[in-house]
This record gives sequence, C-alpha cells and structure tokens, in this order.
Amino acid sequence: MAPTIFITGVSSGLGLLLAEHALKQGATVIGTVRNPKRASSALSHLSSVSSAFHELELDVTDLERIPSVLNDVTSKYGHIDVLVNNAGYSIMGPVEEISMEESKTQMDTCYFGPLALIKAVLPHMRERRSGTIVNVTSVAGLNGLAACGLYAASKFALEGTSESLAVELAPFNIRIIAVEPGAFRTEFLSSANLIMPGGGREWIKDYQGENPASAVIQKMKSVAGKQPGNPQKAAERMWEVIAGTGMGEPLKGKGIGKVLRVLLGSDSLGRITIAIEMRQETLKDLDAIAKSCDY
Repeated sequence: MAPTIFITGVSSGLGLLLAEHALKQGATVIGTVRNPKRASSALSHLSSVSSAFHELELDVTDLERIPSVLNDVTSKYGHIDVLVNNAGYSIMGPVEEISMEESKTQMDTCYFGPLALIKAVLPHMRERRSGTIVNVTSVAGLNGLAACGLYAASKFALEGTSESLAVELAPFNIRIIAVEPGAFRTEFLSSANLIMPGGGREWIKDYQGENPASAVIQKMKSVAGKQPGNPQKAAERMWEVIAGTGMGEPLKGKGIGKVLRVLLGSDSLGRITIAIEMRQETLKDLDAIAKSCDY
C-alpha cells in the first residue's frame, strides 16, 4: 500500500525533490509551504507530477496551530505514515551578534516547529503501532562551525531529541531517522537563505575584517552553486532509506530503538569523521580527570 507522507518545506531544495520523487513512487504527499504565492511554481509542478499531491499552507513557527493542522490532516487522509521535518533556514553570524529574537526564530523554525509536529503526529502513530519520523538535521548537528552557532544549536537539539525518541518509541514500532546532509547544490546558500543578524547592520568592530566567522561566511558565499552534493541523488537516497528499497534495503527496519543516522554527501562524511576524531582526542586527554571525580 502506498504510504502517506507529510513533508514540510517543499518549495525548494531537498523538500521539493523528495516530494517529487515520492510522488513518482506512488506515495501520497502532503507538502507544506509558508507562502503559497511565492511557492506557486513549485506547487504547480508537484501537482502536475501526481494528483496525489496535496498542498498545505503552514508556518512551522506557528506552534499553537500545529496540533489542529495535524488532526485535520489525519482526519482527511486517514493517517500519516511518514513525517519529514525538512523546513529550515540559517541565520549566519557570530553568536554575540545574533539577537535573542533572531535566536528564538532560528530555534522555532529548526527545532520547536519540528518538535511540535512530532508531538502532534505521535498519538496517531502510537495508536497504529507504526510510523516513521524523519528529521532533516545537518552535518552542523554534529560539527558546529564559526558563524553557524544558532543553526548548529537547533540541529544539535534535533539530533539529541531524535536519539531519545528512538528509544522511547521502540515499543510502538516507530522509526526515527536523522538525515545529516552536507553541502548540496540547492538554494540554501543563496542570499535569501543566508540571513545576517540585524538585517545586515554593521557588526561589532572586533568581528569585522578577518576573523573565523567572516571566513566561514565568505567561503559559503564562494561555493554557492558549486556545492559537491547532488540534491536529486540525495532525495532518491532519502526515499530509499524511508521505503527500504535500493541502497536503503540493508537499512530496512532500522531506526527503532536506536536512531538511524543517514549521512548525505562526501563532505558530510568528512566533517563527521573529523568531529568523531576530535571527541576521541578529548576522551584520551580527559580520561584521568573524568575518572578522578568518582567516590
């Protein structure tokens, strides 16, 4: 039986390509966008791919509305087999430069919104003793860079919650998958998505000129449109992991009791390898200190 998939953020990038690929595989897709007018081209395209596509206007930061939206969707379509928390953006800049309001918006979009959707869909999945939750995190959820502090914080939070959920939901046969993309040739690094704190106001003098945060931002701007990752292939791999087909067949059923982490892109593999090596060095350096604190 074809699954019903709820995907947030289908206006562009991985969300759009995953929705398209899932539709071509026979799935029913409920795809959300924040602004239907701005996303009209993407929505028209998905509707042309299959009549099984259903658009939904949803701002994932509207936390109070999410429970009623999910209840309406399950009432209308019967159930949701797969929830894909994909919508997101990144504010770029030194942590000190990012206001508390900007920090809250980042966390609402990339953490509290997904959390609200998870909490809203779980009663339905528990009742059916079946379901898959896919949290699109990032390599930044395991390896934070300068200028990415708040984005990394939101993704670290989603990674940690995914780990706990996998254990908590194992008795109910619910899979938890954390997708960790590297740099893909999408619009994510465009000027519209690389939002600077304060709407582009002048930074504190110490952060102007050559510094780690500026270096990261300049590098990201320079690689925009040249990222190594192919988003179409990433969408196909995501579907295969969800469906247990193709390259995802060996992973079929995994994600129950232990979060299934899916690295996408060679750069993701490289950065996470470095992050693991750094943690291993820390274990060696602090072994004696850690053990000295026991009774």
